[in-house]
Formats: sequence, structure tokens, C-alpha cells
Amino acid sequence: MECLFFINPTSGAGRGQKLAEEIESFQIPLAVSKQIVFTDPPRLHSQVHSCACRKDLVVICGGDGTINGVISHLIHLDPLPAVAFIPLGTGNDIARATYWHDSWGNLGLTGLYHAIKRAQTTWIDVWELSFPGREGGKGHIFVAYAGFGCDGLLTRQFAHLSDIMGTFPLPPQTKRLLYILPGMKASFRDLLGKTRFDFTVSSLEAKTKKGKIQSASQLLFLNVPSYAGGNLVMRDNDFSDGRLDCLMFKSCMDYFLRLFIYRFSPGRARGPSSRAKGFNVKLYHDVHFQKDGEPCGTVKSGTRVLIRLRRAIPLLKPLKDDLCRNRISPSDEEEAIKKAPVSEAKPVIT
Repeated sequence: MECLFFINPTSGAGRGQKLAEEIESFQIPLAVSKQIVFTDPPRLHSQVHSCACRKDLVVICGGDGTINGVISHLIHLDPLPAVAFIPLGTGNDIARATYWHDSWGNLGLTGLYHAIKRAQTTWIDVWELSFPGREGGKGHIFVAYAGFGCDGLLTRQFAHLSDIMGTFPLPPQTKRLLYILPGMKASFRDLLGKTRFDFTVSSLEAKTKKGKIQSASQLLFLNVPSYAGGNLVMRDNDFSDGRLDCLMFKSCMDYFLRLFIYRFSPGRARGPSSRAKGFNVKLYHDVHFQKDGEPCGTVKSGTRVLIRLRRAIPLLKPLKDDLCRNRISPSDEEEAIKKAPVSEAKPVIT
């Protein structure tokens, strides 16, 4: 099996560098060829297309932004390799929704070995957000979620604070505290009535693209149940059924209150929502937006937005609990490791 590891070396306060060393020294008792590549955002397109072709498995090590970046280029390959995730970021919602967060927390690289040995896959949908009629407007790929309004503003301000704190690497748990200040600023703007915007939204199955004009502070499109660092918004969400959930939050205070409720009562207080194979959106104010927790700028008033399924990619199923440690006895594992070929993987930037 040809296995490629894409590692963000700066994720998790630099944990990516240490992970590369662990992967290199970890001997998988299977005939697996390992290649390790540190992601370089300006050259990510060439990295994916030159390294991921003809690979059987691509393991993406980083946060939601790293996963989004790699998959945005990976979907253009044919045939597609299966993907797996090692969570190193701040939110890790894609890894949480696909259970790779649990597998990594409980089992580490041993869990990845067992998943490779079992070789069971499923599918995960990849969505595209585009702006029909806008000159030079490229589409935006997302895997977990995309949002207009409050979370677009929050992610922009969070990214600005992260850049300021860049010389002081922070662990993910501490880094989440940086959201407090943008949250306070958004709440103040909400009191002044400056966060609401008008829009229409209709499903692609609807007979007409024109819907009723509505007003809210947050419009959210979900492909996975986990949002904003582990808040379980949905209980019955399926990331491989070709359908997307649309949720609306009337105000920023409503948004923050429901996130608090989701944290302790998953799936409760969902509010107005709909589920469809895609959506047409028309915005009547300038609005910040984000995809998979990464700020994407501002959408101008009068812009039409089209959200539809781009492609489904194979996902290696993780083993979620300690039961897999008993799948082989310690003596069998030690004997298998002795017979395994020595890895020649080198952490490189290609």
C-alpha cells in the first residue's frame, strides 16, 4: 500500500514536526510504503498533484483548514485515494465528525495501523460554493460547513489575532480563548443592530429560485454534525448522503446561546432549518463568510450564491475504541513488526 502523510508543521503549536518523527519511527507491521510531506500553502497545488497521484491512502495531519486545503486539490485526481485524518488543529470538526478524533485520542498511530489493516471505507461529500455571473469568481470548496454573517466575522478577527500571536505558538485549548474578544465585539455590534442582513434562500429542488426575503445574523450550511470545535448541532446528520443542512440564527446573541446549548445538549434548540441537495442564496447586504473555519472575505450586496455537491471522496473508516487493541495479541504484533520492512520515510518538502 502506498500511504502519503500531509503534515501541517505549524499545527498544534508545532506538533506537526514531532508527529513526522513519530510516523517515521513507527513501524507498521504491513507492507506499507510511507511518504511524509510538510504542507506549504503557496505550493499546495503542486504538492498534491505531484505526490498524491497513484497513492492508496492520503493521511491529512492538521486542522480543518489543512484538510480543506488538501481536499480542494485532491478532488481533481482520478482515481481518488482514500483519506484519513490526524487532528492537530483548533476545532478539528471534520476529524470529530468522522470519528478520527476519537481514534487518534484513544489509539494514536496504533489505531491508524488497525484501520489500514481492516481496510474498510465509506464516503464523505465535498461541496462547492460559487458565485454565478461574477467575473473571475472562483468556487470555494468545503467539507464540514460554510457560513455567512457572524461566524464569517469571528473567523476573520480570530485569524488576525492568530497572526499577531504567531511568534508565540499556543496549544489548541489555549488558542480557542482568542475567540472571546471577537465574540464580545460581535455581541456589541449585535446590540447596535449591525449584524443582521437580508437574504433569500431556496433549495435546488425548488421550482423557483426566488424565495421570501428573510433577515438574520447567521446563515449556516452544514455537512457534518460537529461545528465550532465540537458543538454537536445535529444528531441525525449524514455526511455521505448528498444533502446539506441550512440553519438560520436571528441574532448573534441567538447564535452564541444556541452554541452554548449544543455544547451541553447536542442537537437541541436547532431553530429554523432545512435539508436539501443544494441551495440558491441571494444576499442583499455585504456579508463576511467562512468555509471550514477559515475566513474567505466579504460577499458584496446583490451577489447570488450557488451551493451544490462537488464530489464524494472515499474515507478510511477509523476504529473508535480500545477494543481494537485486542484484535491481535502483543506477541503477534511484536512478531509482525520484526518481519515488517524497515521504513525509509523521510520528512521532506517537495
